[in-house]
Amino acid sequence: MGSDSGSEWDWDPHQIRRLASVLRRACGWMKFLAVISIIGALVGVAIAWPSIFWAWLPIWMAVVLFRSANATVAAADSGSGDDLVTALDRLRLYFVINGIATLISLVLSIVAAFNRVY
Repeated sequence: MGSDSGSEWDWDPHQIRRLASVLRRACGWMKFLAVISIIGALVGVAIAWPSIFWAWLPIWMAVVLFRSANATVAAADSGSGDDLVTALDRLRLYFVINGIATLISLVLSIVAAFNRVY
């Protein structure tokens, strides 16, 4: 799948734009969720400053999501396969971080629930 230009993708820019346009329709929501996540983390820190130890996680996730949205727009505008791969990889990272954080929260909730019972 390699090409002489050094790019990993040989797809036609029209195909890239078409694929990226599907994800581009969600960019507004992606950016909205990113901004709300940052605001929520900052409000949490303002209310209880010790939460600063955990506030980095939603901020990191928000930055990853925002960067994915920006790469999606770039891919849709330029037809660059590399931009589309970057957008999808950042979106993948967002969901991996979210999934790991959810699993940790579930485990901690279960441990806390059993500690109350016994």
